[in-house]
This record gives sequence, C-alpha cells and structure tokens, in this order.
Amino acid sequence: MSYLQGRVENNDSLASWASCTKKRELVWKFVPVVQPGNEEHVHHILFFECYVPNSDTHFEQWLEGRGTQCYSANMPVSWHYCKSMVIGWAIGGKGEMFPLNAGFPVGEEHGGATYFMMETHYDNPNMRRGVVDSSGLRIFYTEKLREHDAGLLMVGHGVVPQHIVPPKQQRFISAGFCDSSCTKQSLPVGGVSVFQGVLHSHLLGASLVLRHIRNGQELPVILQDMKYDFNYQSTRVLKEEIRLLPGDTLLTECYYDSSNRTMPTFGGFGTKEEMCLAFIGYYPRVNLFSCTSKPQLKDILAPLGIEKVIMDQKSKGNPNAGPSGTRKASSQKMKPIVISNFLRNIRITAPQKYLNMSLYDVLHDERTWRDPTVTDSFQQMTTSGVHEAKCYTRSDKPSKVEKLVPYPSFRTLRQKPDQCALAKCGHPFQQETQHILLAESPFLARNPTYTSSRVTFLARNPTYTSSRVILPSKKPNIYF
Repeated sequence: MSYLQGRVENNDSLASWASCTKKRELVWKFVPVVQPGNEEHVHHILFFECYVPNSDTHFEQWLEGRGTQCYSANMPVSWHYCKSMVIGWAIGGKGEMFPLNAGFPVGEEHGGATYFMMETHYDNPNMRRGVVDSSGLRIFYTEKLREHDAGLLMVGHGVVPQHIVPPKQQRFISAGFCDSSCTKQSLPVGGVSVFQGVLHSHLLGASLVLRHIRNGQELPVILQDMKYDFNYQSTRVLKEEIRLLPGDTLLTECYYDSSNRTMPTFGGFGTKEEMCLAFIGYYPRVNLFSCTSKPQLKDILAPLGIEKVIMDQKSKGNPNAGPSGTRKASSQKMKPIVISNFLRNIRITAPQKYLNMSLYDVLHDERTWRDPTVTDSFQQMTTSGVHEAKCYTRSDKPSKVEKLVPYPSFRTLRQKPDQCALAKCGHPFQQETQHILLAESPFLARNPTYTSSRVTFLARNPTYTSSRVILPSKKPNIYF
C-alpha cells in the first residue's frame, strides 16, 4: 500500500499541482484520501504514467521535490511526457477496485511505467486564505500478477477552447467521439472488455451518455446518467462486461443547462468551465490511452461572420513549456490556468467591423448571442459537423494521430422499457425515464431508419464499490 500526497500554495480560485513518484508491482485498488474540511477545495486527482527513454535520468531528481503548478512555465519539460492516465478520481467518488482477473501493471519491465505524476486540481471559489491540505491517493498493489493487464481510456470532447456552450440555454448538447479508425488501428482482433467507467462534466452538466456504435448501428449504452450530479462522480461497475471491437465508435454526449449564464462557457479545468469526458477501465491493456474529437476552428468563425484571422505572433510556441526546472519552482506565485485565454491570441482582420478584435472579444460580446442563429449553428457544428479526431498512444515516444472526420451517423437503438424504471423504484440512483423529441435531437433526426417520434433513455442501476478511508497520522502543512 502506498500513500501519495498533493501540495498547493495558492490564493486564486483554481489551481493545479503536480508531483512525481516511483513505483513497481501491480495496482488493484485505490481510494481517495481527502483531508476533512477541504472537501470543497479538492476538485479532482489524476495519476499519470511517465514514458520517456532513460526515464530515471528525467524523473529520479524530482522524487523528493515538492512539485510545481501544472502547465506553468516552471513545470519541467520532462513532465509533459506524463500523459497516460491510470487513475482518475473526482469529487464524490469513493475509489475503485478492479476485477479479480485484472490490474494495472507497474514498472517498465512489466509493460507499465516506473515513474508517475500525480496531478491535483484545487478549487477555491470563495478565495479563502490559510487553508492547509495534504489530500492524496491511497494505492493498493501486489506482487502477485493477474491474468490481464488493465488500461484506462479517456474518450469524449477534447478539453480545448473550441468547446463552447452558449449562454441562456436550457439544453445544449456537446459531444465528442473516439473515431472508428482509431479503435481499428489500436485494438486487438478480439477486442477488449470494458468493466467500469465514470462520466465527467462540470457545473452545467445535466445528463451524460456514452454511446457504443458498431457498423452504423447503436448498441446498448455503456454509461449514462440522466440526472448528473457534479458532487457525486462515482465510478460505475458494469453488471456485465462490454466487448469493444476494432472499428467501434464511442460517442460521449453531454447535455448542459446554461440558463443562468450570461456569457458563453468554454472547455477548461475550472468548475465554471466545462468538460465532456468518459473514462473507461478495460482489459487487456493496449497502447491507446486517449481518443477525443473537437469542432474545427473555421466552423466557429463562420456563424460569427468572421472572414479572416491571424495568430498573434507572441502566442506562437507552447506557452506551457518551460525549462528543465528547479526545486525552487514551487515557491513562485500560482496563477489560474484558463484555456479560453488562447482565443485572445486569434486576431480578426476581416470584416472591418471586427478589425483588431480578438475571437475572445467577439464571443464575450453579449450582442453576439442575441442572434439565435449563432446558437443554432454552434449546436449543428457540435453534433453534425466535421470534427478533428485525435488518438494518443503510449510508448517511449508518445504518438498522436489527427484527422478530419464527419460526426458519426448511426441507426439509433430502440431500448426496451426497464421494469424497475417503469415502476419508479426507490433505489437512490434510479433515474426517471426521459423523453426527447425527435425534432429537438439533431443526432437522431439524421437517422432515416428511425420511425418513432420519441426516443426513451432508461438508466441502469449502477453497482458501486467503496472502501473505508483512513487518513495518515502525519501530514505536511500545505497552504493556499
């Protein structure tokens, strides 16, 4: 068993902190260790594998360090090789226990990684000072190997500024997909078995669905939560494992309610920004670890009447890249990471009325959203346009494959009513049946083979695993 701690020193509304560790063996269980009283601040914790040739020369020096702010100029360059997630925990989760026949391999000699980076995201909306935190993860591992090595795959909408939720919308759909070409190249002939997963969005999230498509036909959904609660993001263990085959498509849909927002919401790390993701545990492990999509920038510009743009010269290069770093980097003042600030660097040169304005300026102008056709175009772009699909694979030289792919077209599955749902059972996680008009649902309206005027989504009763959390006897003083 191992306990890993996060550190933060910050007075801003949002901060993220990273530190490195070294482990071997096989992981079969983890539980969060959130310091009592800090539940409102610890947003989520991610645990990444680090892959780079001669890894000890890059990471050994950081094992005793305090860490540094994520994605800042002071973050060591080598830490950007820590991209493959093996553990993801968010607020409300109780931890995970893997099947008896599977576990995550640890150690390069066992097909896993030797070095890991833990990334802790903190939220401080009330700008409180003097908060001390030593939250982290308690990881259970064993020397007894299991039949299968397990993996974690992230799918959905890329966490990018192109993820835009218009204001004052009672229901707006964002969606991202893992394209069939990606699974065709990355999965073995016999496929992989999905045994659990978690859906993730932020405060605007109302309903989330992870769809499974094969040869143009929708199969039973893998995960769905029709009454999503940001404060209860628990991993769901599937009653029956689902087989994912080469050529399958995974479509993540997020239904947002932005009725109380007067400005658009963008993709990002903060709770007031948004995400649309699903994380699925599966075996046997493959090199694919992330498979997402996003709309094209040109499709955002067109509805706004923007004809030409240029990139601000000062923004060229990776703003997050930094020097090799020093052990004193963590002492510098932390700043919130706001991904949508990138849009400030996109300068408009035509038409004349937008000359020298940035894309950020136009999107934050309330007059932009007075025209309902803008919101309609953004909805169509997200759920029926061409996306930039990306596949990331792990190795000593992490690779990324990008291509333009049309939004998936498929025959919608007509689900049979669940007797428990029809009886409105009293299970605390039972979701009510919801009906969505065909005319209101662009991804259903495109399917000519679907004849019903309504489609019914019925939620499953998830099975949850939980473990007792015991705080360590000694905790460092971490301030923000």
